[in-house]
Amino acid sequence: MFTGKKGSTYIAIGPQDLPCSRDFVDDMVQECIKQGAVNLDVLSFEFGMGVVPEAQEEALSKGVKLSLKYIPREVFDKRAVESNAVRFSEVGFLDVDIKTLKKNREATVTLKDFSIFYSQDTLQKTGEALGKGKSTVILDNGKILKITKDNSGIIKQEEIATNWMDWIDYWSIDFNYEDRPELIITEGEDGKLQQVETGRFVFDNNWQSFKTRESELELTSATYQYPNSGTYKIAVKVIDVFGNDTTRVFEATV
Repeated sequence: MFTGKKGSTYIAIGPQDLPCSRDFVDDMVQECIKQGAVNLDVLSFEFGMGVVPEAQEEALSKGVKLSLKYIPREVFDKRAVESNAVRFSEVGFLDVDIKTLKKNREATVTLKDFSIFYSQDTLQKTGEALGKGKSTVILDNGKILKITKDNSGIIKQEEIATNWMDWIDYWSIDFNYEDRPELIITEGEDGKLQQVETGRFVFDNNWQSFKTRESELELTSATYQYPNSGTYKIAVKVIDVFGNDTTRVFEATV
């Protein structure tokens, strides 16, 4: 069921201790269709495989605009909540090209595209706060905009061109994701401590590329060789310049 509603947008919150699954999102979309709703926000700490962008595209084909938003850790900070400093960022989009060489059981990954939807502030609120003859720069839905209020009080905006690579701080790859389940220690009914799988997996950083002052971001990874032939899950993680994490899981057969 939905957690709440803001205007015409229905809101659903995913599980607290597991990645938000494709099944959960699909169920919420179906509920929107039943109730005649066309806007849905799903909030979660993490999203599972097949949600981004597949679930969004399917929802849109059914007439539902689906927005996926990360719940920031600041929600646990009372001071951040009271000062209205909590910002929910939309899940970014990334795409890769995976090349395999089956006879050598090898794979390489090339980052093809990345976009973010983080909004620093609303255009209207920023424009109204400007003094006449003043200007400022903000980020709105992945675009840098220059907002200007002329001496007559008319507000204008101008987009400042950027490249999608400009938004990336670093990216990394786990070439064999889901091979190592995340375990926690918990107390059983008999009072003894035991290891329990959380349903999540540990991201092992097999390769990464940082953008520095001395070097550009590498867009193609080093070659990774698998011990055996088969189908593997490859997790690609991008950390943007605002510290937000966008991760997608792909399949490759070697």
